[in-house]
Amino acid sequence: MNLSLVLVAALVLGGAPDPGTSKPTAPAEKPSRLQLAKDGWKMATARYQAGSVPIEEVVRWSQWLFDAERAVSGEAARDQHLSRLIELEREVDRRVQAGLATQLDLLAVRYLLATAQFPAK
Repeated sequence: MNLSLVLVAALVLGGAPDPGTSKPTAPAEKPSRLQLAKDGWKMATARYQAGSVPIEEVVRWSQWLFDAERAVSGEAARDQHLSRLIELEREVDRRVQAGLATQLDLLAVRYLLATAQFPAK
């Protein structure tokens, strides 16, 4: 079948929308800084547990998530941050005991935890 016949048939049967009547589509909503940080934190911790990223990646995302939460809820975000870090410290300690992480990993998390518990004035 001739290509031009196929195109004519498509236009006649399906028809192209009239440019004057089509409504513009709204742009896709962009995720918030907080949502991006939450997603990054989850991904970084999962990848750390799988052994595919270093602890520094988790520490970086933890700080970014804290910053994003603090921008939304102020200093109340500190409690969430501390809870995450305490759980991360437990996880890293388990990994050290199992030979899957280093003492340096544990020190990095403990340093971040100390910084969160006793911020510089």
